Amino acid sequence: MSTPRFAVTQGIDHLRDNLGGAAASRKDKLNTFDGVFIPVALSIWGIIVVGLLGTVLLFSGGYLITSSTTLSISAICSNGLVKGGGAYYLISRSLGPEFGGSIGLLYSLATVLTGSMSVVGFVEPFLDSFGKDSGSLGNVFEESRPWRILYGTVLLAICGFISFLGSKLFAKASLVLAGILSVSTISVILSLLFRPPFSNDMVNLTGFSLETLYGNLYPSFTNEFGQEQSFRTIFAIIFPACTGILAGAAMSGDLKYPSKAIPKGTLGAVGFTFIAYMILAVVLAGSVDRKTLHENFGVLQDTAFYPELVVIGVLSAAFFTALGAIVGAAKMLQAISKDGLLGVLTPFAYGRPKDNEPVTAITLILVLIEIMVLIADDINQIAPFVTMFCLLTFGITNLACFILRVTGAPNFRPSFHYFSWESALFGLVSCFSAMVYVDTLYSSISFIVFVSLFFAIHFFAPAKDDWGDVSQSIIYHQVRKYLLQLDSRKDHVKFWRPQILLLVNSPLKHYKLIKKGGLFVLGHTIVGEFDDVSPIFKKQVHSWLRFVDLLHLKAFVNVTIAKDERIGAQSLLMGSGLGGMRPNIVVLGFHKNNTPAISEPSKSTSITTLSEQTSDDEHSGSIFTDPPIDTTPFDPSKFYYDHSLSDTDIDLLNTLPLDQSKISSESYVGIIEDAIKLEKAVAVMRGLERLEWFTGEKIKDDRKGRSGSVYSGSEGEGEPLLPKYVVLGVKKQKFIDLWPIQIHDEMHPEAAFGKNL
Repeated sequence: MSTPRFAVTQGIDHLRDNLGGAAASRKDKLNTFDGVFIPVALSIWGIIVVGLLGTVLLFSGGYLITSSTTLSISAICSNGLVKGGGAYYLISRSLGPEFGGSIGLLYSLATVLTGSMSVVGFVEPFLDSFGKDSGSLGNVFEESRPWRILYGTVLLAICGFISFLGSKLFAKASLVLAGILSVSTISVILSLLFRPPFSNDMVNLTGFSLETLYGNLYPSFTNEFGQEQSFRTIFAIIFPACTGILAGAAMSGDLKYPSKAIPKGTLGAVGFTFIAYMILAVVLAGSVDRKTLHENFGVLQDTAFYPELVVIGVLSAAFFTALGAIVGAAKMLQAISKDGLLGVLTPFAYGRPKDNEPVTAITLILVLIEIMVLIADDINQIAPFVTMFCLLTFGITNLACFILRVTGAPNFRPSFHYFSWESALFGLVSCFSAMVYVDTLYSSISFIVFVSLFFAIHFFAPAKDDWGDVSQSIIYHQVRKYLLQLDSRKDHVKFWRPQILLLVNSPLKHYKLIKKGGLFVLGHTIVGEFDDVSPIFKKQVHSWLRFVDLLHLKAFVNVTIAKDERIGAQSLLMGSGLGGMRPNIVVLGFHKNNTPAISEPSKSTSITTLSEQTSDDEHSGSIFTDPPIDTTPFDPSKFYYDHSLSDTDIDLLNTLPLDQSKISSESYVGIIEDAIKLEKAVAVMRGLERLEWFTGEKIKDDRKGRSGSVYSGSEGEGEPLLPKYVVLGVKKQKFIDLWPIQIHDEMHPEAAFGKNL
């Protein structure tokens, strides 16, 4: 009774940590408005006009992608407990560490690039307003390249200072910036609608009119930065303005109720910013002529009642995006590092003791953004990379939601119901199609980086069995689907496959008999009363599964409990397999003198070739006794051995608690009789200890520190059951003769030697 009690105690402690402890600290966390809505809205906000129809079309396409992704995010978030890490946590706990880790690292990099864009986007309008040569509001600051880098560095220092102080200050700063940006946006719209028309060398404000609206209705692309602009290039530039939907999810560890806050806040922000974008696009296209829109990037400032408000609003938006990028990327990097996916990231797993703020990760993100600012001083040079990494992240998020829905995973029961597998599939296809549409080269590079990270995590990260893996749900769904289509009544001799049920007594000694086939089932009976042996049943099943894993066998395990071996074998014969995949061949060893039926080459202090072994008659009539010890020195050139098992694997196999029992002659014969009655083919193996296994590979004695005998000793001497060196044979290839005997059909009593024998 102690084990269940311990489990209950653990469960209570876990519940207290996740509910009681979390409830006690919720008062210090963020709610939906300041933790999700404001960060998402500020991260999305920006102003770009490419003709009214072009603007509506491009933003609608971008918002269709982000909206479908938002539905998928909302579904996954509302399905259970959400911890820190944002998109990384959502994907890794759905698709596994490989997908989650690779996408988390890529999205962190995309966030770093977004922060770099924001820094550059802050410096440009800042100098347009206050630059010594081109400032419209004052001529104060130098505009050369070194000074631009210095201004960006100062901005980063301020953002870093706020980030180091913690999420609460970040949330308060977000509210202030959101207020400033709201006032600025409202003043822009009112100025365009109600300011009297005027015209100068820089601006031609016509006031809102249908004539001006029609003149700006269709797109007109120009040649900028040495490249002819098009829908593809403009989409790559404006799509990052739509990628802020994960800004709220990035704060998941700081939210009071992330499962509720992320869906509500993200959807609200997406809807609000889309409406604001459309209103501003229509008003701007109907109030300013095309020439001004093409040539004057500061048109909103030049047409405003209060230009200072516009400048402050633009700078506030850029400042917040940079600040949000630093905080979001650092928290995601900390979550990845905590899970130990890549050892090189371990230093970034630690946070400040009092509040767990990722100070080391923040420092790294600041350095990376500074490097990007030094490399690129133009927003349009960075935007395509952000677009690719964000689209890849969105696509994998939709993939996770799609798989969870179509496979009918019973644990996927989100409280958010406004999604479907169709919406997730649309988001998945749209994201990957948009990647290829924007730039085939960049999309290919992004996929290569993603696959490289995927395999790096797969091979070097420790196993995360407690996370769950949606691949098992996919496999189950597909296996069930095709098993139902596999009808045993439609079997045909041309497509016959061996489906073997191997009844083996000593698995550690006979493991080399287990090879792959159409279907391989390892059957084992635990003899005894059910109530007496049921406590060891689960342990035995686990041991057999571990046995199969260590030897890399393509086999299934079927363990049963019975009063004797024959009843157990009957259960295995009738219950093994499923649907059309049931064993059609029963393999068991030749029974003699109650000794283990099947045997591999005997373990002795040295190995002999077939010509050096004694004959069967010299074994006193038993083929199961060990041959006489041969003192001939071991010659590696004559033999082959299996490289697949390491010493560690062998040591583990020797410790597995696989029970071994002896079977009576009556039960043995009864098992064969039962198999024949059930129309199974029966294979009885005899004399395999004399078989010289051939693999075609010569022995290479490359294991350091090994000398002397090939086998470590015999079972009777108390040595391990499995040899350290697994000898598979000599250089000369041998064959096995099979003698099929057809005794399945019923025979007349008088035809003792009838046609079926």
